[in-house]
Amino acid sequence: MRKFLFILFVLIISCNEDEGISIPDPKEDPEFGSKETVITGLQNPYGIAFYNNELYVSQLSSENILSKINLNEEVKMLVPVITGSQDLNYLESNGSELFITNILGNAILELNLDNETPNLEIFKADVALGFPFAIEIVENTMFITGSLTDNILKIDLTNSDLTIETVTSNVNYPKGIAYYENQLFIAEEGQITKISLENPEVKSEVLSLESNPYDIKIQGNYLYIAQFDLGKIIRINITQESPFSEEVSSGLNGPVVLRFFQNELYVVEQESGEISKIKL
Repeated sequence: MRKFLFILFVLIISCNEDEGISIPDPKEDPEFGSKETVITGLQNPYGIAFYNNELYVSQLSSENILSKINLNEEVKMLVPVITGSQDLNYLESNGSELFITNILGNAILELNLDNETPNLEIFKADVALGFPFAIEIVENTMFITGSLTDNILKIDLTNSDLTIETVTSNVNYPKGIAYYENQLFIAEEGQITKISLENPEVKSEVLSLESNPYDIKIQGNYLYIAQFDLGKIIRINITQESPFSEEVSSGLNGPVVLRFFQNELYVVEQESGEISKIKL
């Protein structure tokens, strides 16, 4: 009986293949890639980060506002945290510490989110930062993309001197950066590349792109890529030797920064002044 059922199963599969019929993937979700708006009405939003179920967002407006949103509230309201004269660009949280790039000022700023009245301080200011675009913190190391000087940099957070070290100069206009198993994936002009931290001067192309990628983030085995000019988010399986891109969501309004929070993908849509959440 078991042998008969096995033969029958093989025959069904064979027939389906001959007729060009594919067996549905039970993981497929018709809502995959759909967008849910979190908040609108922002003035040139740039960076986002999360802490204690609150979403922090920077806005490049006349007041350079850093605000927060309580994600537990049904009606999402923006609450100002600080305003200032310095541009507040990319955000990266490390526990209660929030790091903020000030690209034009060649600086990284710092804010302790546990303080009742947070005070914005300069964490590191140095022309060697080369217009810092993105930050990725791995344990006690901060990796930085120097978008003007074509460098990947790092700072040892346990070193009080906060010395800037060059990881590699073998990149071209780097923006987003993501860490995975002792490798750094880099969004640079027209491509995604990767380097091994054991031999960082050797770079390999992961994916060629028709437009310049902005932010990138890794979740599981997938690298998610924001394509600002095309209004898309795509992803690749980084465990594959020659990965191909898969569209996650399209029709977005200038996706510039990506963040995962509680297994959900948040995206800053800069051109429409909104933050959205993408169904995965």
